[in-house]
Amino acid sequence: MKLKNTSDSISFFSIKDGMASYRWRFLQRDSIAALTVALLSVPQSIAYALAANLPPTVGIFAAIFGTIFSAFFGCSRQLVIGPTNTMALLIETGVAEILYTYYRDVSQAERNAIAIDVLMELTLIVGVVQLLIAVFKLGKITQFVSRSVLVGYVSGAAIAILVDQLFYLLGVTTTHGPHSLLEKSIFFIRNIQTIHLPTAIVGVSALVFLVFMEKVNKKFPAAIVAIILSGAIVWIFGLDKPSAETLSAVGQWAKVGTVADLGELQTVIPQFAIPFFDLRVLNGLIPVGFAIALLGILETTALTRALSSETGQPLSTNQEILGLGIGNISSSFCGGMPSSGSFARSYVNIGCGAKTRMAAILSGVFSAAILIIFRKQLLQIPLAALAALLIVSTPKMVKWKEFFTCIRATRSDALVLIMTILACVVLRVDTAFYIGVILSVTLYLHKAASPSMAEYKLTKEGLLRAIGKKEGRADERIRIVHVEGEIFFGAADLLQETLKAMADDMKVRVIILHLKNARHIDATACLVVQQLYSFLRLSNRYLIASGLTRQGWEVFCQSGLTDVIGKANLFLNDDQKPHASSRVSYARALEILADQESSEIQEAIPMTTVLSSSKIPDRVT
Repeated sequence: MKLKNTSDSISFFSIKDGMASYRWRFLQRDSIAALTVALLSVPQSIAYALAANLPPTVGIFAAIFGTIFSAFFGCSRQLVIGPTNTMALLIETGVAEILYTYYRDVSQAERNAIAIDVLMELTLIVGVVQLLIAVFKLGKITQFVSRSVLVGYVSGAAIAILVDQLFYLLGVTTTHGPHSLLEKSIFFIRNIQTIHLPTAIVGVSALVFLVFMEKVNKKFPAAIVAIILSGAIVWIFGLDKPSAETLSAVGQWAKVGTVADLGELQTVIPQFAIPFFDLRVLNGLIPVGFAIALLGILETTALTRALSSETGQPLSTNQEILGLGIGNISSSFCGGMPSSGSFARSYVNIGCGAKTRMAAILSGVFSAAILIIFRKQLLQIPLAALAALLIVSTPKMVKWKEFFTCIRATRSDALVLIMTILACVVLRVDTAFYIGVILSVTLYLHKAASPSMAEYKLTKEGLLRAIGKKEGRADERIRIVHVEGEIFFGAADLLQETLKAMADDMKVRVIILHLKNARHIDATACLVVQQLYSFLRLSNRYLIASGLTRQGWEVFCQSGLTDVIGKANLFLNDDQKPHASSRVSYARALEILADQESSEIQEAIPMTTVLSSSKIPDRVT
């Protein structure tokens, strides 16, 4: 029976099927989970906006609209989509590059406005790419990005976020424009003397509190308490009062920075607008936009697989990508940053007993309510406290078991992992992501272009078995070559050279290609087989193909190879009888040899008669 691949199906009305069996008794548990997620989501979203060096609204609006729309069009019952650490770093790189290239001389207020416009354009690009991938059912594209790339990028991003947040944690003068992690680290060390003591006290105190509570009681809402306490201390002692420039004349912070320094929350109602596309900006955003879209898909699908393994819910990859894409498109019209699956919020959601996707939808609604009710209080959150929150969560980004598995598994995995991390340190993070992907695909193609070819023999029981080093063939005239692996254009040269070397043995009269485990046969492989057939026929020898899969048979037929070799010399694989094609093809080889011997005897009879009737002259002495 052929299994249905549920990961290929999509529907724009998945909410109808998902909520068809909704019961009012689910609402209480969904509401409690939603409120808990919202309380965590709002400060985290502001922190991720900080990590992206953007106004706080871009994180909050993404936590509202991205979360609601992705849950509406997705399929997972417990998945929560929203801003994440890893996405924030790529966003910061892309937006900073555009601002530094085209708008480096504008004021801070103008910079914030332009940054929102650039971000809207970037978020729309991300959403459209993800939507197209879902509509054309290309969710399997994630298979071409190895786990080593994702683990390596996340590890490099964790280091980058740690270095970035040290500036805010200690109040050190920040850099301007796009810089690599190595350059930022050197800049931090050189400017370590510019530490702002009040900021450092607030930040380090919040960091110590978070680490302590993490050890004592993981269920305690330490993040919310740390932010409230830090904000209260800053407000009570008036540490945020100086109204001068954020940086003093000597290059040091003049006060403890707060969310208000990132941008005002003047309105809780987003200004919906269609992103304006500037072709200059577009050319710079497309590469980073595609990287963000792919990373978002990888994070989301990895999370949905983990949730599916715990809940038993069927997985629909393309449907989840569809929800992710629509969520990001909706965020783009209100100035929200691109989102992906959030591990922290999703597991809080499932831990609080969420029953359906209504929990994620309600969390977006509650986030909006928190923004409306506590707008003034949100502005007073110290940036140092948010930096402490990000620093504490950074080690959790790296799945250490996966990290050490990739290091120890194979040399290729270790190489991809290390090179991706090094690229994150030395180069831009979006460039590092592409380097990891390209290196991973290159190593895969190198392996795929090296199919395994070994000589086999047919045992007395009619089974195929590899020939040992000191063993001989059952019949020296028949050679069975077992081909296993990817047989496509990349493997053509190796396939041709190996088969030609085997065919050079003139004792061999028939070569049987056993293609049961040969995959992805294409036109180039067909030409190699045809050249082998022609080479053998020049010396009156034959080629037989056995164990052909349906895909291989169709390619042979479409390329005309069946007419060249002859259907009598081609044998399909039977899954019910896996060794049948080998026995039949071997019998066909014996039949060909018997016919050859019979024809040679018949040709020799007239010559023998002539010789016997001729008089041989005496030897001349």
